[in-house]
Amino acid sequence: MCQGGRLALDPKKREQLWREAKQRCRLSAEAVRMAREMGLNPLSLMKNIPSPSQRWKAPVEQWVREMYAKRQATMARNAAAKAARAAGAADAVPRATPVTPSPVPAGSIPETTTLTHLPTPGESRRPQPAPLA
Repeated sequence: MCQGGRLALDPKKREQLWREAKQRCRLSAEAVRMAREMGLNPLSLMKNIPSPSQRWKAPVEQWVREMYAKRQATMARNAAAKAARAAGAADAVPRATPVTPSPVPAGSIPETTTLTHLPTPGESRRPQPAPLA
């Protein structure tokens, strides 16, 4: 049965799946801890074991460690940005209301910006290069 998007298994079955994933994926105890902390499913780890024809795919241990490092870096960056925003909000001067530009009156556009010539369908819009002498 599914429960909240997760496969509902009894704890013994779930532990058995984690043991199997650790063995089949050749994971260390630390990599299993990282995978559990990130909320990965042991079945998804086993599905990502690279086959011999998938030489481009990293081993599951390396994949878990890289994903964990990337998430930790993102979380640290987000925490630093949040702290900077909190510190900046305390020291910030209240902002003035933005000035909205007023509409341009109809007669105020200079005559030089009006288009005097429209190209015909066969005529090029680009200026033609000067002929070579």
